[in-house]
Amino acid sequence: MRFLPRSQRHRRGSVMIMVAFSLVGLLSFCVLTIDMSVLMTTRTQLQNAADAAALAGAIQLSINGNHADAVDAAVDLAASNVAYISTGPFTNRRMSVQITGDDVSFPLPGQIAVTTHRTRATGDPLGTYFLRVANPFSDGFSDVSATAVAGWDYLCGANCLKPFTPPDRWYDADGDGTYNPDPVNNPDEFYDPEMTGYTPDADNGTVIVIKGGSGDDNGFLNSNYFPVRYPPVNKGNPESGANVYRDWIGDCYDETLIIEPGDVLETQPGFMEGPTRHGILDLVAMDPDAYWDSSDGRVVSDYSRSPRVVLLPLFDPAIGPQLSGNGRNHLVVSKVAALFIENFNPGTNQITGRFLSTTASRGTPCGASNDTGFVMGVRLIQ
Repeated sequence: MRFLPRSQRHRRGSVMIMVAFSLVGLLSFCVLTIDMSVLMTTRTQLQNAADAAALAGAIQLSINGNHADAVDAAVDLAASNVAYISTGPFTNRRMSVQITGDDVSFPLPGQIAVTTHRTRATGDPLGTYFLRVANPFSDGFSDVSATAVAGWDYLCGANCLKPFTPPDRWYDADGDGTYNPDPVNNPDEFYDPEMTGYTPDADNGTVIVIKGGSGDDNGFLNSNYFPVRYPPVNKGNPESGANVYRDWIGDCYDETLIIEPGDVLETQPGFMEGPTRHGILDLVAMDPDAYWDSSDGRVVSDYSRSPRVVLLPLFDPAIGPQLSGNGRNHLVVSKVAALFIENFNPGTNQITGRFLSTTASRGTPCGASNDTGFVMGVRLIQ
């Protein structure tokens, strides 16, 4: 039998001790990584819940400005999200994110802040598996929270507008339905976007009845709407075709396109009766039971926003249709309005709608603090 020298046996024993310590360190690192991964995942889940809840609260604020309603909307939306929560010192499972009114605040007018949590103080901490091994004084729980702030602004420009436009309202002094001011025969007739035009403060629920006109006509009535092409001529090359026109009605053909006051729209030739009829009937079919509740001044629908609530441009009646160099009429956008399609007559393409306020996913803020509009934009601030 051959024996190793004592020096070699000593070195061999030292290596074994070093390997043992290395394995312990490596194992500790691996198990701590598991806990850190759970903590990071939970933080992401809570942030997503806070973002969604804050946006829901901001949308409610934009509708009526009521803080209690905004709190309810935020609490309900948070509960529809899930995040890990402790079900014991060494176990976690995904459960609904529950918050209360104490977790919601209003830092500035038009803003709402929401905090979601998994903390000891709120009674819903996150359980850890191995952190207590590294820290013998740990109780096996960790605190994780997330905060989001959202707010809203009035938008004077918005995306996803329908491709037909009626005139904004003017003071029709002689009551003939046409815009025809005359210093001698009709001196009192005039148009001003705020003084005579449709506004959200004065016209929530106001009924408008409009019938399709031909994009080739130079004259118009206050009860006409014209089919138009997008994008505006000042923002690109307008696309023609019945299919594109119908796609704009039934859906949002290009979510990035913003229509705003001052844009110049090219009219479609003819009445576009078929595409208009089919497109609007498609919208109505999506939510056939939606109706206007006059007592609350709102649309009752199974959707958070009924497909029958549409955005559309109003053109400036003082400018009216202007013949362009390519033989098409141009209309100048005065403002963006929101309309609930209450009824549609497919035989005449007559739309009965009600003005209301709603939100858009994209748009351009009005800017001046005293400007208001039918459309509001909700965004995350923090």
